Amino acid sequence: PILFVTSSRIGDAVLTSGLIQRLVEEIPDASFTIVAGPLATPLFRDTPGLERVIPLEKEKRGMHWFKLWRQLRGRRWGLVVDFRGPLLGRLLATKRRAIRKPNEIGAAPVHKVIEAAKLLRLEADPPAPFLFTSAETEAAAEALVGGAAPILAIAPAANWVGKTWPAERFAVVAAELMAPNGPLSNARLLLLGGPDDRWAAEAVRRVISRDRLIDLVGK
Repeated sequence: PILFVTSSRIGDAVLTSGLIQRLVEEIPDASFTIVAGPLATPLFRDTPGLERVIPLEKEKRGMHWFKLWRQLRGRRWGLVVDFRGPLLGRLLATKRRAIRKPNEIGAAPVHKVIEAAKLLRLEADPPAPFLFTSAETEAAAEALVGGAAPILAIAPAANWVGKTWPAERFAVVAAELMAPNGPLSNARLLLLGGPDDRWAAEAVRRVISRDRLIDLVGK
């Protein structure tokens, strides 16, 4: 049994996903319990050997970690891979553990894919992000975005203002790319975001006609 604790954010969770694929390939009989933020958990529901996906809802004073430990403590794990910090992984019984250490102050920034690969000593051959999909998942995706025309996908919001490019600039980019003389003149615009991102998507939504818009913000 492998416990894989990944990020609460969708983007960071995707960047760690290649390690799951590598573990599936190298340990064919592995069973997985995956912990992620509530918005990221659906990404992993088609993982081979999946026993359980646990959405980690944050609570005051870190009580979510205590509740998670109570759910997991009764099992002896073969491997614990923990991107969230040293405490949980060190309190569980396991044959092997790979735990992310906090970045040193002043250290040069490292790409998240490389950072993830270091946990399993794979930095020389870092696994690219990879998500397993089932026929059911692919059919659902086809129903949402299927069609012959290419797609320009834009996610105009981020989790804090310091990482957010102004929405009007996303709108200008979309308008120029999808203009009659632009490189994506026949494309559809796919808007992506969480439930709280509608304000950021509004400016981008206005630059294209409804018949060319796929609005999945909040969905």
